[in-house]
Amino acid sequence: MAQRLQDAARTEFDELGVLPRAMQPHRPTVWSRLRAAPGTLGRDYLALARRTRLLGSAKLARDAAFAGLAAAPLSLDLWREWVPAQAHPRRWLRWLRGNRIPRH
Repeated sequence: MAQRLQDAARTEFDELGVLPRAMQPHRPTVWSRLRAAPGTLGRDYLALARRTRLLGSAKLARDAAFAGLAAAPLSLDLWREWVPAQAHPRRWLRWLRGNRIPRH
């Protein structure tokens, strides 16, 4: 939906001649959308997730990051925002090393 709104606005600007062609924003590629490059919906969700986390709402931040992953599943930053800090691989490895099943 956001992409359709951007396209509609770009068309309106073209018809009105408000922005010269060189100043118009470029249309992001599929690859840039998948990895949440600047100017994409995934990047907007990433910014929302970071802001809500900084405001103290971890659950809302994870919800925003999860919604962003639907738009940009290859974004490592969105994955980091969605997966809680407790699930960090190094923390799990430390836990596994400390809780090994004893051998008999």
